[in-house]
Amino acid sequence: MKKLLTSLVLTFCLLMVTAQSVQAQEPSAWDRFTGGITNLVQRVYLMLPGEKSGLAVLNQTMSAMQDVKTARTESVVQVTADTAQTPFTGAWTTQGVIEAEDLYDLTTFRQQMTFEGSIQSQNLSLPVSGEIVQDGQTGYVMFTELPMVPFFNTARAKGIWIRVGQSTVTPELNDEERQQLRAASEELLRSATVSTARKEDLDGTPVFVIDVTFDEEDVTTYSTRVSEILNDGGHMTEIQEPLTVTLFIDRNSYYLRRLVAPLSFTTQSLGEVMVNADVRWTDYNQPVVIDVPEAFQDVSQVMQEVMPGDAERTIDLEELQVILEGEESDLPAELEGLSEQERQLLREMGIEL
Repeated sequence: MKKLLTSLVLTFCLLMVTAQSVQAQEPSAWDRFTGGITNLVQRVYLMLPGEKSGLAVLNQTMSAMQDVKTARTESVVQVTADTAQTPFTGAWTTQGVIEAEDLYDLTTFRQQMTFEGSIQSQNLSLPVSGEIVQDGQTGYVMFTELPMVPFFNTARAKGIWIRVGQSTVTPELNDEERQQLRAASEELLRSATVSTARKEDLDGTPVFVIDVTFDEEDVTTYSTRVSEILNDGGHMTEIQEPLTVTLFIDRNSYYLRRLVAPLSFTTQSLGEVMVNADVRWTDYNQPVVIDVPEAFQDVSQVMQEVMPGDAERTIDLEELQVILEGEESDLPAELEGLSEQERQLLREMGIEL
């Protein structure tokens, strides 16, 4: 789910940066000259009164975003999953800074974000908050708040920097894979329907607003293709309806200022899922400071202490799954070692002790 949401939120940034140039070689002097004239004519056209083409605005944004190296961003993501066992809703907010020399060279991507969220299921509320730092292919996370989970020592993971292995953060792509990713992005953008540009204000900034709509089959194909290229094992089995992304584009700089995207899809593990993402960007190309932790512990070491290790506190996960899905919600009588708080949490989950 995390990779999926990240992919959906960043897809348009990647499209903006590279969809114009799928070829690996540098454009010729003539291409740069004629391209410069085209951009100039389009900008003059967009300054004139009257209704404007969304494609023309999008073209200017794709050109402008190629020069972006840093930005400040904040996002709100809401998720509803109608799982067969336990339906849940979730809401997450993040804010911080990002930096990248090349959005398709994942080894150059850096970010520092704070995050806060919660998952609601039945009468449960599970809060999570903390901070994330990514330095190329290496990621770090610090949890300031984690819910208590029966059988797990989640307190062990709080208040410390945890380093995540490189392969689980961002895979390093070779030139052929980058080319494939660019081609997949361009193909998706070509399939889109782009609305007429509307003129509005966003927090006092004059913006163009355009709607970009993708057919559900095209989004599924794109998601599957990206997962294959990244080899991340992700897969959305079915998009429920066309995806319409609303873009708010600065009328002066043509930088992307806001993206709003509702999405409905199904997965094998979560069933039907509804996602609403609202992402904003400000302070483009301003200096940023990303503090990479010097003191940290590896995730494997921390997980060994978080996972249940005592025989008294261990329960077979298949047995627990049967309990959660069945009509008889009773834990084995021989289970020992749970604290009163853990027992209360299980009772709130519908499991009688």
